[in-house]
Amino acid sequence: MTELTELVTQAALRTARQYMLLTDTDEAPYIVVDLPVTLFMFRSSIQLELVSKVARKLFFAPVVHQLADQVLRGMAAHAPYFNGAHLRVEADAMDWARSMGGVDVYWGEFLKAMQTAGFDDKAPVYIATGLLSYEAGHATLDHLLANLTAEGLCDHVAFKEQLLHSAELDALHSEQKALVDLLVLAQAHRFVGFEPSTFSFFLSQYRVLQGLEPSTSVLVEGKIIGTNTLFEAAAVVVEHGFQQQKQTLEETQVSNIVTSRRLGL
Repeated sequence: MTELTELVTQAALRTARQYMLLTDTDEAPYIVVDLPVTLFMFRSSIQLELVSKVARKLFFAPVVHQLADQVLRGMAAHAPYFNGAHLRVEADAMDWARSMGGVDVYWGEFLKAMQTAGFDDKAPVYIATGLLSYEAGHATLDHLLANLTAEGLCDHVAFKEQLLHSAELDALHSEQKALVDLLVLAQAHRFVGFEPSTFSFFLSQYRVLQGLEPSTSVLVEGKIIGTNTLFEAAAVVVEHGFQQQKQTLEETQVSNIVTSRRLGL
């Protein structure tokens, strides 16, 4: 994480320096390029160009992309599309579950979110969860996932652990394994996650940046945990950027139609 933070900081400073040199005004706007939490380093919706330039300078490791593509090919071999979920149900999340009314209530909220998102028994569901990383978590996960098929929320359940060789996964550290899940879930038809989770939150925003409608991601509400204010501040960038992206696309389509008519095409 320290290395990633340093890379983000360097990319931000390089881009900010270029931005400041190119500005036409004597007084450039104040830009925050460093905050304690890397995920929320860019919180200003008025500097979308700067945010975009910095983001384009950061890349996932090639092996992460390769393994994610391998998983996606495996999913495509079974169905034309799949839904995905990040289940934040590990032991360290149980305090959250208790604060929301208990484990049964907590899990019930995930099931409701999947129903809201439109999960059904016509497609598989790809699951990302830390429970698979330790043996004791398997029994808990088996119990939870049996509910998915019983509720008609999936055709079957899939994990990267089923679609990749153990040696390939063993060569990755835990953050890289999570990034494989992130890249796979970014391609899901519908996605369900947990609102206070940085992984789920970032993924919902990342999907929008890939051009997917915000409505394709449904997050289990967790306001009682208290991260909403910070998350909503970061989400402004993506929400504003998505509307800009849609407007630009619509304007381009209109321009193309007008041009075609003028040319008699």
